[in-house]
Amino acid sequence: MRFTAYNHYVHRMWQRWGPNTAEATAIIENVRGSGVDTDELPAIIGGLEIDLALLYRTVRSFGGLKEVIEKEKWAKVADAMHVPKAAHDRASKLDGIYVKYVLPYEILSAGERDKLKKRVERSWCKRKERILKSHEREQGNGSHSSDSDGSNGSSDDEMAELDECIVKVRQQICYILYIPLILW
Repeated sequence: MRFTAYNHYVHRMWQRWGPNTAEATAIIENVRGSGVDTDELPAIIGGLEIDLALLYRTVRSFGGLKEVIEKEKWAKVADAMHVPKAAHDRASKLDGIYVKYVLPYEILSAGERDKLKKRVERSWCKRKERILKSHEREQGNGSHSSDSDGSNGSSDDEMAELDECIVKVRQQICYILYIPLILW
C-alpha cells in the first residue's frame, strides 16, 4: 500500500524558537550570504534531517573539525547525532554537509557569529510580530484581512510558516497477516 504521509516538524513552528533554532538559522543565513546554493536544505541522510546546529556542536565536542578529520571520527559523530547506521556512506555525507554548510559559519569570528545571531533574532521577532498582528486583525474582523496596500502579505507569511512545518513524504507499508495460534 502506498500513501502520502505528512511529517509535522514541530521544531520549525514559530512558537518554538530557541537557541538551537537561532543557531541553525544563523548557519543557513551565513551560507545564503556566501552565495552557496541552499536548494538542498534541509540536508537529509538516511531519512533523517540533519540539524546543522547540532552538527556544529557535536563536531566541536569531538575536538573540532581538524580532530574529527585526522582521527577519522565521522562515524562517531554520526552515531552521536543518531544518524542511522544503515544509511549509505553516512560518514562522508556528514563530512560533506559540514564542509558545505557549517564550516563557513565556524570560520567566522565569535563577534561575527554573535552579530549574525542577533540579526537573525531581530528578523524572527519582526516576522512573529507580523504574524501576530495579522492574527489579531483576523480575530477582530472575523475574516481574512489584507494589508493597507491591498496585498495579503501577512497571510502569505502564515502560510509559508505552515509550509515549513509540514512536509509530504511517500511511505510504503507491507502488511503481514498474523494469525495467532490458540492452544486449548
